[in-house]
Amino acid sequence: MSVRRPLGSLAGLAVLGACALEVLGCGSHSHHAAAGAGKPASHPVSTPKPIGADIPIGCGPAHRLYTETGDTPDKVVALTFDDGPSGYTHYVLDILEREQVHATFFLIGNQVRDYPGQVRRELRDGNLIGNHTYTHPDMLQVSFGHAFKELQGAQQAIWEATGFIPCFWRAPYGSINDALKYLARSFGMDSIQWDTDPQDFTEPSAAEIYHRVLYGNPKDPDPGVHPGAIVLMHDGGGNRSHTVEALPRIIDALRARGYRFLTIPELLHMKLAYAHEAPARRPASAAPPAPARGIHPGA
Repeated sequence: MSVRRPLGSLAGLAVLGACALEVLGCGSHSHHAAAGAGKPASHPVSTPKPIGADIPIGCGPAHRLYTETGDTPDKVVALTFDDGPSGYTHYVLDILEREQVHATFFLIGNQVRDYPGQVRRELRDGNLIGNHTYTHPDMLQVSFGHAFKELQGAQQAIWEATGFIPCFWRAPYGSINDALKYLARSFGMDSIQWDTDPQDFTEPSAAEIYHRVLYGNPKDPDPGVHPGAIVLMHDGGGNRSHTVEALPRIIDALRARGYRFLTIPELLHMKLAYAHEAPARRPASAAPPAPARGIHPGA
């Protein structure tokens, strides 16, 4: 479907993300394995437990609306992990900590509630986190109201676990259209996809995952890592033992090529906010507005 204009009826939405943080100045302007079923459940709001004064509490969008790759000639790469947290997440975090690499994790809200300690560690270790919906549906196949609740539910779960409010999200399965981009923007979030995909969700061997990241994936297809690449891998949604096994080799090989590792906010020059700069407001619980006529995620 061709979307001709933004969702104008979203303009008054009480947004999450950057607009929940006074320090970011928002008051001045208006993929793969399914990880849950059903609509996001309602939970009582609880006060987040503080992680530390040097841990960000949010970030501001890069105002690019939609991004698949970093626009830079520099040898930098963003490693990203979807569908967590899970029982494999701590293995990934152990490797990143040992290698002194920071990555970005796109989190499923209902799993955040099961593994809050893992999410807190992600931030404490210097990684950044984004919204990957509450139950991981194909967002093009659900109603507008359901799509709203998926984004809202994940924001709420992440905030309750960490005190952090994401300013970017990734659509499950890569299923996205302009209506979803504008819906995410109403939450103060940019839409972040990827351009390097080893398709580790199909559980190939560690050697194949390594080769696809470094040299390209003819099944996707993509050319492999390049300056500004956003690499998609998974720390949840299935057996991720081969991803864990491949990760140290991928890091070593990229370093040998002269690459540095950045988080999504670093790659896209997003501003981070900290508690000492301004107090964070909790995510709003506004009801979803009606979508503009003829424009909704399921269209």
